[in-house]
Amino acid sequence: MRILIVIGVVVILGALGYFIYLNTYYGLVRGGNRYLNQKDYRQAEEKFQQAMKQDDAKADAYNGLAEVYIAQNEPDTAEDYYLKAISKYPGNVELYRGCIEFYQQTDQLSKIPVLLDECEDDGVLDDLNMYVSNEPKFSLEEKTYDEVQELSLTSKGQKIYYTTDGTEPTTASAVYETPIQIGEGTTTISAISVNDEGVPSIVVSKTYVVEYPVADAPAVSPSTGYYERQMQITIQVPSGYTAYYTISSADGEIETPTAASTKYTGPIDMPEGNHIFCAVLVDGKGRLSEIKKMNYELILQ
Repeated sequence: MRILIVIGVVVILGALGYFIYLNTYYGLVRGGNRYLNQKDYRQAEEKFQQAMKQDDAKADAYNGLAEVYIAQNEPDTAEDYYLKAISKYPGNVELYRGCIEFYQQTDQLSKIPVLLDECEDDGVLDDLNMYVSNEPKFSLEEKTYDEVQELSLTSKGQKIYYTTDGTEPTTASAVYETPIQIGEGTTTISAISVNDEGVPSIVVSKTYVVEYPVADAPAVSPSTGYYERQMQITIQVPSGYTAYYTISSADGEIETPTAASTKYTGPIDMPEGNHIFCAVLVDGKGRLSEIKKMNYELILQ
């Protein structure tokens, strides 16, 4: 009889212990995983949330809950749980690890560098160093140049992807292999480097302007002065430019030359009297040089 009593007590205590275990953090997580495997997502969600109420610093319940939301095509909800937990426990490396693995599972790799960039805990960053991808380095400063440039990109043994139109680069973008030529105009280079884990870096973008210098004021001959015989005025026009000119009376208002003025096509007969001759060069982009002014007085004898 005593033996039966002892066995009964053991069974009762075992059942009581198991019941207590089922309501502990790990018991609830285990229950949540069981329901998850059975695709009973409502019950699984309830178990994981109960576990989080007991201990919201452990990653297991968040990881299980993420699987529930992924299965129901609600990844944003899972991400929200992770980010709120990380905000509350910024030194919890397992929460970071769970969130990173969630991003990998849901093909949101570009969010990993943002997550780690905002982390201020050196211990977390050291533990998750394998996920850190160094930003690519640019050889040129971001400024205006007066000639074509070559841009080199480097990173610590990582593959670099880039775009030249300002769009955000991905692993489907051009792979950097040789220096990038920066031609005339405005060019925005955006680049990422990708580490061995397939995690991209933060996007680095730099804008370069190559603007060829405008020629100085054109050379005009003859020199300013007084002449007694017929002369011709010539303008030296550099390659890639067009010259325009105006002739104004020295006693009146001087007309400033523009691209709408008289186009220079060859030597011009100097007019009689006292006149101001002005010339300007215009390049292919419509940019004007400085203006050259000459004062001619022609009195034919």
